[in-house]
Amino acid sequence: MPHIEAADNNTATSVSATVAGGLNQRMRQLQEENDELYNLLKTTETGKLKDEVRSLRKAVAKLEGALKGL
Repeated sequence: MPHIEAADNNTATSVSATVAGGLNQRMRQLQEENDELYNLLKTTETGKLKDEVRSLRKAVAKLEGALKGL
């Protein structure tokens, strides 16, 4: 009987280690994907803000020109 209990214990330990390894690997994959998506979001938001700044600078230049013309 002790041999059967020892075999069951070893199997359970092996399965636990395999599950933990799989979960850790999946966690790393998800973290990498999250980092990529966050960088993409930052780049997209930065691009939108740059376009908005360009538009505002043009508007300010036009307003300054109009004020100088008065």
